[in-house]
Amino acid sequence: MSTRSFPLFSVVVLALLLASCTDREPPAPDDGDNTTIIFDTTSHDFVWDITQIGIRHTMLLDIEAISDTDVWICGEIHFENTNRYDSLGNYIKPFNLAHWDGREWSYMRLKWPSEFPLSLTDICAIKAFSHDDIWFFTGGKIAHLKDGKYLFWELSYEMSGGYLMEGTPGNLYFAGRGGRLMHFDGTEFRMLNSGTTQDFNDAWTADGTTMIVANTMDDLSEPQAEILLLGNGKTQIWSDSAMYRGATCLWFHDLDNGIIAGPGIRVYRDGRWSLFSPDNRFKWCVRGTDVNDIFVAGNGGYIYHFNGASWHFYDTFATENYFRLAKMSYIQNLSLIHI
Repeated sequence: MSTRSFPLFSVVVLALLLASCTDREPPAPDDGDNTTIIFDTTSHDFVWDITQIGIRHTMLLDIEAISDTDVWICGEIHFENTNRYDSLGNYIKPFNLAHWDGREWSYMRLKWPSEFPLSLTDICAIKAFSHDDIWFFTGGKIAHLKDGKYLFWELSYEMSGGYLMEGTPGNLYFAGRGGRLMHFDGTEFRMLNSGTTQDFNDAWTADGTTMIVANTMDDLSEPQAEILLLGNGKTQIWSDSAMYRGATCLWFHDLDNGIIAGPGIRVYRDGRWSLFSPDNRFKWCVRGTDVNDIFVAGNGGYIYHFNGASWHFYDTFATENYFRLAKMSYIQNLSLIHI
């Protein structure tokens, strides 16, 4: 296989359900018995494109698709004329947000009222419930865009340190290193005891329950993954011997059907786990729209799609060079993954 190199800037990989792609198929999952679960199938036929966001030193941290004409990206976004002084001595800051309106990308700087004129905080997470209900999180600061107006909060040192945000409008959770967990009930923010000291890797909400997967890769005392279940005022740790240590991402359609991924891919169906190991490449993100429409991506630009009956491997961006597809947002017929 020929080796493709990628430039040292961030890009967004986009998939549109339009036409056919590669014929390469990875092996079917080995579920340890003769039982086969077949769902209605969706198409593997996606057209892939790649869009450069910014130039060198750009760092994309999260992506959120509301519709195919309403997509947000956050992080630190540089261009040739940013991170320098203009002819009048004014410092030109990088951008921390990008927005796609279906035709073009626009770039903006979201600032908190207390920030110094020359400062700009990287935004590490976005959660959108609708076009006019969007949350932005920096780890120590929070902004809520509601009905065209912003509300701003700045957290105390004790409440800072998160980088994940997930939940529902009345139950929003913020998670980060060392098991740090904070909850917003629509009125106030408060710290919660997560029951773990592990760093959190990824979060998703299904059936009103927010799930957060903890990093157990470096903890030899934990032989399997830990998933935090949050909802109805309760905190529970789900740990199953059938789950493997080192899971980095998860997606669930409901509490009985989902996927965790990392060194491999484990599929959860009706109370039972099955293993799918197409290769030895690490997986970093998984998102779906239904049990028969799921994308998984990770190191080396490798992308996999489950259509309800089979897994399909897309080698469009596959390379032997080290880079990873790190975050994903997937809505019907539009998948966005950033490097």
